[in-house]
Amino acid sequence: MKSKIPERNCILIDWFSFTSRNDTVQSMISRLGLSEYVFTLTPGGAGGKYGFRSTYSFSHINIYCDHWKEKDLIMVDMSGQGCRAFDEYSKYTYTYLFGLCLWHPNYNVTRIDLAHDDHEGLLDIRKILKETVKRNYVSKTRKNYKYAHFNGRFEELSVMYGSKSSDIYIRIYDKAAERGYDQIEKKWVRTEIVLKQSRAEEFLRLYLSGSEVVPDPKHPEKVPEIKRNLGELFYGILNNYLRFVVPDPDQKNVSRFQIRKWWKEFIGSIEKIRVYVKKNTDYNLHKLQRYIVDQAGNSIETLLLCVGEGDFWDRILSRESKLKDRQKKLIQEYQLSKQSIVKPLGA
Repeated sequence: MKSKIPERNCILIDWFSFTSRNDTVQSMISRLGLSEYVFTLTPGGAGGKYGFRSTYSFSHINIYCDHWKEKDLIMVDMSGQGCRAFDEYSKYTYTYLFGLCLWHPNYNVTRIDLAHDDHEGLLDIRKILKETVKRNYVSKTRKNYKYAHFNGRFEELSVMYGSKSSDIYIRIYDKAAERGYDQIEKKWVRTEIVLKQSRAEEFLRLYLSGSEVVPDPKHPEKVPEIKRNLGELFYGILNNYLRFVVPDPDQKNVSRFQIRKWWKEFIGSIEKIRVYVKKNTDYNLHKLQRYIVDQAGNSIETLLLCVGEGDFWDRILSRESKLKDRQKKLIQEYQLSKQSIVKPLGA
């Protein structure tokens, strides 16, 4: 199924990982603003990663751990899809988590990916591939990796500058082809900057510079004030690590080569773009149904088939957790909407 493509260029957080020595799994779920959702446990060897024994997962947001109740080293790992789930479901923002990782000794950032989506045709992936093969670019690293394969319909092209083992690398690829579109049908080229360890920490330092509010783990609603434009930071990092240039046989210093016009136009467009902001999605019946069916549907069906409908409802109605205010409000609104329906005469 094709994903809906945004209509405008944007910059977004496309991967975020950090560790904590200050949380249990349950407190971390709460800290992520996701306490109302069910995280599924994958224990033992099948669930382990990064040296951890088990994984608790919700919509591509993974918490790796060795213990559920004890405060020990745990890791939160959100892929691109996990970041979109965080955007939609969490009560909080990245800013609070960024502040914890930067200013509190028990939290440590391990990876941040920044992504720029070009839907205006500023970048041509084939042109980038051609210029890369000719080495008509200036980069902090001379290593590059070119990939091309068919996904069944379209050729997916991508280029990576740097090594995946390094603390920073850049990847440019045809996102439209990856999602099953062609360049004629949709234009969508993604530029990713992957930052790890000290590079990721330095990004947080730049992003939160000038902030006067230090996040309190007990008060996630009090977040630092952001005074830096993410587009400006993305522009600075990209411009420092990669430039496509016009070769000049009379100039030995490649850093003085003239920048390609199309790359200059692309770079110039980034600085004005602000970070992708999640839509203000209200808690409604449609969102609730989507979560129950898509996220928890398999678990609910399994329990129903195992214990039966009667026992299932007995367990639901006798559980310790109670309905929250917004859930009670949704029930009231739904009941009122049913009462307001005017029955036809004679019904």
